[in-house]
Amino acid sequence: MRVGMPSLRRPSDAVLARDRPTEIARAASRSRDGIADERDARAGERDRKAGERHGVTDCRDTMPVTRRMCRGYDRVADGMDGVRDHQDAEATETSDERRGDMPPWTTAPVQHCWSGRNPRTFGTMKFGIATFVTDEGISPLVLGPALEERGFDSVFLAEHSHIPTSRQTPYPSGGDLPRKYYRTLDPFVALTAMASVTNRLLVGTGIALLPQRDVMHLAKEVASVDLVSDGRFQFGVGVGWNREEMRNHGTDPKTRGALMDEMLGALIGIWTSDEAEFHGSYVDFDPIFAWPKPVQRPHPPIYVGGESDAALARLARFGDAWFPRSNTSPEKLREVRRWLTVQGLPDVPFTIFGAGKDPAKLAGYADGGVERITFLLETMPESETLAELDVLAQLRPRVSAGE
Repeated sequence: MRVGMPSLRRPSDAVLARDRPTEIARAASRSRDGIADERDARAGERDRKAGERHGVTDCRDTMPVTRRMCRGYDRVADGMDGVRDHQDAEATETSDERRGDMPPWTTAPVQHCWSGRNPRTFGTMKFGIATFVTDEGISPLVLGPALEERGFDSVFLAEHSHIPTSRQTPYPSGGDLPRKYYRTLDPFVALTAMASVTNRLLVGTGIALLPQRDVMHLAKEVASVDLVSDGRFQFGVGVGWNREEMRNHGTDPKTRGALMDEMLGALIGIWTSDEAEFHGSYVDFDPIFAWPKPVQRPHPPIYVGGESDAALARLARFGDAWFPRSNTSPEKLREVRRWLTVQGLPDVPFTIFGAGKDPAKLAGYADGGVERITFLLETMPESETLAELDVLAQLRPRVSAGE
């Protein structure tokens, strides 16, 4: 049984003390509905302030998507069974007529873990930056204000905990692994620094390598950055590609996708429940308390990286936005949009990760219906970085105008 707590602050010492059951019983007798009302009132006030900061009257417009959790994640103890139960209740139509000319990965219905999205307006293209922040490049304390001053709406930071000296896994782009991969700052620390010196800039991971992280530490890191940034954190996630790196974290590369799916389910449970538990094949824990909760409700938007069949199924199951790489063609973008529409998810925002300056490709992203383009910013010293940002800023109006 879940124990209702009197507030979102840490449980009192009396509640945590195992030898004082009367205090626990007193806390349990508190109405969970009353607690939820208090929490919602506080969240509403934070949302109002965030909306004023972003120039909107409804703070939902500052997030790519919001969602309400489905049956099954009300009790996270059911693990992934909750996802399957919800899919049975609201099965997606998958007749041959509906599928028509859709790609092969549409042949099986996706098991949704949630049941609703707020409608979005796709009229205005947004522009952000994707980059590696290292100990040899521009400081995050300088980069953040520079982005905001030039009108970029967001920044997404890459991560690698380390690079093994054994280089068996080939670099996906070919050739030698660039120096920046060896020297990345922890993205949550760098993003916190950037949030502390900006007011509007959305700060996100691009991407966080979930299978290499501890789920409970990660839940606290995400919620903490969302709190100190006043609701500006964007959670970009992916499975990773460096097999030696993930093995050093105790992760089997062959099961990293299944592990990531369970981690996402567990994270959602921790963020949305005062007392959460999860029981899966790779993630398994009994009921826990974990605060703070994120400012954004029900949690920061989840950007799912990758273009594989598994990544797209993960997008439909857990994601609030798709985060495809810059080599994704307009045709693929349109295919995925049609597929998501068949799944009942026509308004999932697309953010391109790491775009270059080619006008034809930039125009193709717009034709493919993306909401945001993040330009790839190479890691350079401060003066060179600022000059490059000036160049990238000049591309924005041209792309928006369709040139």
